[in-house]
Amino acid sequence: MHTKPTKYVWLMGGFGNVLFQGFAAYVLREQGNSVEMIDNLTRKSLITKILGWSIHDNKINSLLLDGIKTKKTPSIILFSLVFMNKLFGFFSNYICIFEKKKDINNKSIHHFGYFQSVYFLLKNKQNFKSYCLILRNKIIPNVNLENNNSVVIHYRWGDSDWAKENVSYYKSVRECLQKEYQNYEKLVITDDIKAAKSFFSNVTDVKIEKNSVLQDFQKLCSSSIIFTSPSTFSWWASHIGISNLIYVSSIINDKLGVHKDCIKVVL
Repeated sequence: MHTKPTKYVWLMGGFGNVLFQGFAAYVLREQGNSVEMIDNLTRKSLITKILGWSIHDNKINSLLLDGIKTKKTPSIILFSLVFMNKLFGFFSNYICIFEKKKDINNKSIHHFGYFQSVYFLLKNKQNFKSYCLILRNKIIPNVNLENNNSVVIHYRWGDSDWAKENVSYYKSVRECLQKEYQNYEKLVITDDIKAAKSFFSNVTDVKIEKNSVLQDFQKLCSSSIIFTSPSTFSWWASHIGISNLIYVSSIINDKLGVHKDCIKVVL
């Protein structure tokens, strides 16, 4: 009996990126494949040093995603083939870069990408909902869905090119908070306390926090009204969590969309 070869999904980038890679693994498993996620590119190594990549806190990856392994000897040849695939589309039956594809190539062995396209997410909407529910039960299993009316804002700044290219979105968020949520208690989750305090200095009833990756993600997931940043981190929190009103930037809406049955506002 011929058995299918194991598929490998390579983890890389921050936690939001890793959740997209976990979803790629979930879809491949739903297609009947044996799948392993490889975390070499989220650890300090010669390869990540050569690439000049920042290494993010990856402690929670294994708590939320199953089947994560470290390859003892990741191949330089493999990454050369990935580079050639990205530039010229070669080796597509061996390597799949799924960012711009409408579906995953089930023939490929190695799968790479920072996120999926809006078309891929729409095509796999039921799998996406199931994946988000699995993650919700792991991240916020005991949250009170009825008594939570919090407004939480994600202000990502220090290490995000998307955020710094979309300052106008944050200005729209601040204006919205001042006009529509003046009498609400508001929590800002950020990676840059100093920048957040300066930016929201004229907004009343604002608390600003920076905690561990998991704690920040849990607080975003537990909000009923969420202002996402131009970032996959809070985009995932808005889908995994209990939010029934989601504010998103136009850049995130164009790239990823919102695939949850609730109210969405694009700023």
